[in-house]
Amino acid sequence: MGAACCCADEERGTSIEKIDKVSAIAATTDEVSPDFNAADDDDDDDDVVQKDEAPAESPKEEEPPQLPAPEFKKQEPFKAVVIKKSHREAIGWTMDFLDERLLFICDVSSDERTPLGKYNAGVPEDRRIRPGDYIMEVNGERESAQVMNGALRNVDKLDLLVLRPNTWQRQITKDPTSGVGLELSHARGTSSLVIQEVREGGVVSREAPEVQPGDRITAVDGVTGTPDKLMRTIAASTKPVIQFSRAL
Repeated sequence: MGAACCCADEERGTSIEKIDKVSAIAATTDEVSPDFNAADDDDDDDDVVQKDEAPAESPKEEEPPQLPAPEFKKQEPFKAVVIKKSHREAIGWTMDFLDERLLFICDVSSDERTPLGKYNAGVPEDRRIRPGDYIMEVNGERESAQVMNGALRNVDKLDLLVLRPNTWQRQITKDPTSGVGLELSHARGTSSLVIQEVREGGVVSREAPEVQPGDRITAVDGVTGTPDKLMRTIAASTKPVIQFSRAL
């Protein structure tokens, strides 16, 4: 992947091969909250569901029912105003700008003393900013994710336009030779895998034809966490149930 991203942290981008083609790049901003650090890229293998081979004499398992096709709903964005004590104060979230269009909220600090914590405590639940939300505008800027990331800096008031995600699940039967047929990207300290390409004729293109570049994988078999944990969970399952997210 030729795209380069900048971030508040030093560059830590590498390319790796695990399942399908995966590119790891640096594209995160703001601090990682303490409760998010509990799941890092060095998690033990015990965190991943392992499936033992069934004995030869065991009866053949029944195929699980196919999950229904998703019904996408256009979400109405809402406005949020977050006030900082100074332009240097951390907001209280971790986000990435991997898809180049929108900012993605990876995690929200549980500390109510942060600017975001104070905002969430003062609004109804349906107007709180949550992990998995997308930011589509920052202080009037919406040209690109990197432009919006720059607009977060050196200001003490953030006028945000927030968009809830469309999420859905699909069970995928992995191909032992070609994986799930996706080209993915991710960054350290984030919580999803961004789909860069759906390979024509691959498993996902056949079994989940609605999936498209720009969608995100946010959970696998109910497991959430770092990109490394998501990839290892896919690798450990022959028929993973993948949760996708899309901004619409």
